[in-house]
Amino acid sequence: MRLFLIVGVVLMQLACSKQSNEPPVLLNAREYFPLDSASFWQYDVSFITVDAAVGIFDTLNMQLKMNYRNFDDSLEMHVLDRYIREDSLQAWSEYDVITASWNKLSFHWVENNLRFVKLTDPILNNKSWNGNSFNILDDWNYYYSNLNTSFEFNGHSYEETVRVEKRNVKNVIQEQRAYEIFARYIGSVYEYEADFTYQGGEIALGNSREMILTKFGEE
Repeated sequence: MRLFLIVGVVLMQLACSKQSNEPPVLLNAREYFPLDSASFWQYDVSFITVDAAVGIFDTLNMQLKMNYRNFDDSLEMHVLDRYIREDSLQAWSEYDVITASWNKLSFHWVENNLRFVKLTDPILNNKSWNGNSFNILDDWNYYYSNLNTSFEFNGHSYEETVRVEKRNVKNVIQEQRAYEIFARYIGSVYEYEADFTYQGGEIALGNSREMILTKFGEE
């Protein structure tokens, strides 16, 4: 009996050793925001604004559409036009322009004159970088998690996704939460950002934004 126990322990140790020596999973980050995979991406967007001192607890829902325009040789960046509307019964209105590019091993996204590093290549679990390294905002330590997982939200399902954790700070007076989910061969399928302050355990001031991809492809 003792011999069987010893053999069992040895086999478990060998299995654990083998598992620890397995190479880490590496994914091609460029496949998670290929700018040639679609000509448009459409999102449902929800904004929440709270200012309890003056009785503001507002929710605003809208749709956002992003169209691929072209590659600008002078900027060496892709140009994306964004449009908004209240719902599907309304016409699209011009909103803003995004520029994006793969710069060596990182994916750069310029919005409101701020450059963010959304992805770095290759994708590796827990790999981290400063997403605000090219702008004037405070440093945010981005990192990868949930590699090669499926993602479902409000009836929308996407396979082979990866999560980029951007910010996760919560205490009795403050909550800052931000993350984005990218699907292979599609791009960003979900994004959430929140910045709230608390008083007496209740939200006193702040806002949040949530975006979920509902359509994408060629027009």
